[in-house]
Amino acid sequence: MTDYKPTTGIKHALSFLGYPYEIKFMDLENVIYRNLNEMYDIEISGLDNNRENVNCIVYVWCKTPGMEIVEIYKDIHSLLDLKDLLGAIALKYRNLDAEKLLYVKSR
Repeated sequence: MTDYKPTTGIKHALSFLGYPYEIKFMDLENVIYRNLNEMYDIEISGLDNNRENVNCIVYVWCKTPGMEIVEIYKDIHSLLDLKDLLGAIALKYRNLDAEKLLYVKSR
């Protein structure tokens, strides 16, 4: 498998998001990745370009018993919106068992 050098665009997004995010080469593209815990990962696709405008997709993966996408968020058009969304996802999935998902009731 050939890894491709990350573009300035994805490096800028990673710099904005900060730790614990990292760039990984997955599914033939550079993505931003975060390991939430033993059960869940976040993958951010669509940022490995040098466009001025952001348009990305966030995938939440459940790692056990096998890899399965449990949520998809599309059409994110700013790094600030992305960072807010990732914070909400991290809060939702931290310390969760795959069998016991958290459902938050709206006010």
